[in-house]
Amino acid sequence: MRLSAIVWLAALNLCFAAQAQESAPPRPLELRVTAAHEQPIRLCAVNIDAQIFGAEAITEMELKFCNPNDRVLEGELAFPLLEGQRMVGMALDFDGRLREAVPVEKAKGQEIFEEVVRGRVDPALLEVTAGNQFKLRVYPLPARGERRVLLRYSETLAPAGAGRTYRLPLALATALDGFRLRLRVYGAATAPTLRGLGLPDVGFTQNGETHELHLSREQFLGSGVLEVGIKTGSAPLLATQRLEGRNYFVAEVPLPAGAAKSAPRRLPKTIALFWDASGSSQDADEARILGLLDAYFRALGSLRVSLFRFRDVVEPGEVFEVRGGEWRRLREAIERTPRDGATRLGALRDVPEADEVLLVSDGLSNYGVRRLPRFDRPVFAMTATAGADQRALAQIAGASGAVLDLLGLKPEEALALLTRSAPRLLSLEGSGLAEIALASPLAAQGRWRVAGQYLPGSKVFALVRDAAGREFRVPLSLPSEPASGGQAARLWAQMRIAALEAEPALHRAAIRRLGETFGLATRETSLIVLDRIEDYLRHDIVPPAELRAEYDRLQAVSRGKFEGQRMEKIERVAREFAAKVAWWERDFPKGERIKIAEESKAGAVGLGAALADAAPPRAFAAPPSPAAPAPLRSRLLEESVRAEAPLAKRAGKPGESERGRVAGISVQAWRADAPYLGRLREAAGAELYAIYLDERPSWRRSSAFYLDVADHLQERGQPALARRVLSNLAEMEIENRQLLRVLAYRLIQFGESGLATPILESVRELAPNEPQSQRDLALALWATGEHQAALERFWEVVERPWAGRFPEIELVAIEELNALLVTAPRPLDVTRIDRRFLKNLPVDLRVVLAWDTDNTDLDLWVTDPNGERAFYGNRLTYQGGRMSPDFTGGYGPEVFALKKAKPGTYRVEVKFYGQRQQVVTGATTLALRLQTGFGTPSQTEKMIGMRLSKAGEGIFVGEFVVPGE
Repeated sequence: MRLSAIVWLAALNLCFAAQAQESAPPRPLELRVTAAHEQPIRLCAVNIDAQIFGAEAITEMELKFCNPNDRVLEGELAFPLLEGQRMVGMALDFDGRLREAVPVEKAKGQEIFEEVVRGRVDPALLEVTAGNQFKLRVYPLPARGERRVLLRYSETLAPAGAGRTYRLPLALATALDGFRLRLRVYGAATAPTLRGLGLPDVGFTQNGETHELHLSREQFLGSGVLEVGIKTGSAPLLATQRLEGRNYFVAEVPLPAGAAKSAPRRLPKTIALFWDASGSSQDADEARILGLLDAYFRALGSLRVSLFRFRDVVEPGEVFEVRGGEWRRLREAIERTPRDGATRLGALRDVPEADEVLLVSDGLSNYGVRRLPRFDRPVFAMTATAGADQRALAQIAGASGAVLDLLGLKPEEALALLTRSAPRLLSLEGSGLAEIALASPLAAQGRWRVAGQYLPGSKVFALVRDAAGREFRVPLSLPSEPASGGQAARLWAQMRIAALEAEPALHRAAIRRLGETFGLATRETSLIVLDRIEDYLRHDIVPPAELRAEYDRLQAVSRGKFEGQRMEKIERVAREFAAKVAWWERDFPKGERIKIAEESKAGAVGLGAALADAAPPRAFAAPPSPAAPAPLRSRLLEESVRAEAPLAKRAGKPGESERGRVAGISVQAWRADAPYLGRLREAAGAELYAIYLDERPSWRRSSAFYLDVADHLQERGQPALARRVLSNLAEMEIENRQLLRVLAYRLIQFGESGLATPILESVRELAPNEPQSQRDLALALWATGEHQAALERFWEVVERPWAGRFPEIELVAIEELNALLVTAPRPLDVTRIDRRFLKNLPVDLRVVLAWDTDNTDLDLWVTDPNGERAFYGNRLTYQGGRMSPDFTGGYGPEVFALKKAKPGTYRVEVKFYGQRQQVVTGATTLALRLQTGFGTPSQTEKMIGMRLSKAGEGIFVGEFVVPGE
């Protein structure tokens, strides 16, 4: 059994932030296990090796984790880096030796990691999630054993007077069995200075032009931040490198002599204040933001402020008058605002009547269409959250505004950015330049950082505008013969990626190419380590140098092995679809069964190998004969919902009306038994949201809490608040596709397919290797009227090769593709689609079961009026009910279809056999669709969501009632 351990690098979360802002004390590193009754995994030892070359530093942190449990766990480390820091390497130990990671396309890396883990082989995967945040997944953490992981990141040290400062967090755990530190400083003018180590007997020794520090301690308890001051002189940085026929440079442009460093700017009289009121804004240091606004409004005196709160939606503006710097009413309105819901930056709009815009947000947009807002006036973006997406904020601020990171700026520095003009770098000009990257239009310590490619002999100038509005041309001297080694090319790539990642959806291919070329973890590339050479070969990943020779030899032997895989797959699906057509065209008896004991044999006749070869028996008992449903912890049956979907005559076609005969759909209203729901059910409608906010601190990390409350608000007629509460699922964990699927399913259930579509677009990007990602998106596009796009996604499910654990999912997509063609209001373009699959198979009754978790086994049961149950072991009933193959590995869909339904009651149940992983929800959330007249213009469905947590739990979901003649 594979369990998951979530490794929260609290120390890295705050210690990296502490490098920017000294007063935030880092918390100890904690490694939390989501599996119940498991002990926390401990950080046993840390080995740090840092090298500083002038303005550049590379830090390696080797972390050894110890698992005290008797079970093997999967580890997940989540941590943000500061702007300017970049993860450039990772390694995992195999038999005591560290093996370096190699770059891989992000979606492919996720697919490979999960496939290899299912095979019980050792992988590790380093991914970028959002902004400058990273996630490392490692398997296995052996029972009663240990595992070593090495992380490598680079950074540019900011100027500090005539030198630079390197900062390293030391509060990595409550206590370490071992701690090793090695610092090497190259080319420093004098011995570096130390502050914060707290060990007077430790210092630097000189070895030639290198200054070194060595520290080794047992039972080490670190605290604070180690600061290393390096005297590098005042000369601006200039580094060049020739790599693979191209010349790269990274340089600092100094403020020219005579330029004004600061000047008062024209202050606004009207301000549009966009305040991020999402759930994640609770993590912001709001006192810093309010303190800055207080100082700014006092400096402005009198003005008009339009406050726009935003979360999953932008609320209507509220106007406040500030007189003499007094803004008490505005501040109280901000402080009273509940922090709740997802972050939807794409919904912000310009305010033409405002002189400037203040944006308070972490920049991490996770809801709605993925685009950044555009403003035609200066934008000052304020953030006080570790891990904020400063690239997105910088893109919003543009060339005329600024990003104010209040965790890194002193209050007086932040106020100066708001009240005074500062010099700005406008452009880099010259012949022979290409792929220019600018770190920021604003100077850091009087210098701008630029990078690019150049031709020998290029005349390069930086165009600078000083604080008084005067323009200067600053020459940049680039050597005709760049260095053959160094880091300039990689630093250029990092700066280019940082600029492109402000809007990653527009630059995915460029980001991926740079990440793969320079071995960097980006939004489009990950770093992966695999155990066996066969794994690298099978997935076409070039391994690290130690395995390269064997890889090349084996690749030459196996080249061409997988040619024609797509065509072979299409032919297989064509055979399976032909068998399904044969089922649909066959007439099945509608009377009583003759031999119940031989129902499986009778059902298999005439269907061909696809159905005759039933699923192998399981290691548990077959389902019992139809009886009362398994008891629920809490259950209430809704009133029967009459769905106006005409059913077929016995001698006619499915979907044709027969004297008004309709199928009634009754659904089982699933109700959780959590204690907070008792309060909500007893409360008046006006009190519901306040009760939710009161309960939330105890349940903030529980997705079930938000689902339950959203369902209750929806039932009580408060859909806007239901959507807000539900949208918190997007805030809980960055890029968690299980949570995003649950969110999208429930939005669709609420009738909000338009909101679900961009979420499912994200799921498709996160897991393109899972056909459910394509199909879910296709269904949402269908519901929103984007029929051609839906058709393309359905065909992608049919055409692409998938893992064998998704049997016959192509047939499900073909059914839905043809139903789409029948119901679309206008003809669709089908030129891409193989004509063999263009055959509609309408049915009277159809049930579709899908769920949100991988490695989880649910079964769909449908019992007909004959008392015969269709399930994985009886896939064809006497009257022709067809059950799709069993999905024992997760997600579904499992589908029951009946072409012509005899009168009577059809009972729908779900059986939960358990899961082989620990999931973030602590339960599996299912989405079930009950459909009538499927594949006809009269198609109707009822959708319901439920949660299951106990293996062996059986739930009655609902029933169809087909009236008699």
